[in-house]
Amino acid sequence: MRNAAFMLFALMSIAGAARAEPAPAALSGEIVSLSQRLMDAIGEGSKDVWKELVAADAVIVDEFGRRQTKQEIVDGLRPFPAVFSGSIAIRDPRVNVYGDTPVIVCEEF
Repeated sequence: MRNAAFMLFALMSIAGAARAEPAPAALSGEIVSLSQRLMDAIGEGSKDVWKELVAADAVIVDEFGRRQTKQEIVDGLRPFPAVFSGSIAIRDPRVNVYGDTPVIVCEEF
């Protein structure tokens, strides 16, 4: 019982430390802008943007649940064929900060 109480206390402490704060406006704008650059680079097939902005050890999970490394994403980028046009827009972004880590939650259309 004593161990269970300690574990509960430890979990509550960790959960408390993981509270998010809304990002300041300047940081939020920067994160949204960087995220939009990544989305714009998809249609253009611009690998340089992804190489510059994404961490080397990043894992990207797409809308189908596929997991890819940064290198797999970069290798798979191709410009849209000439007969296609369009863009991916960031909508309803919310940026929170967990400790020193900003996290964006948004829709991409």
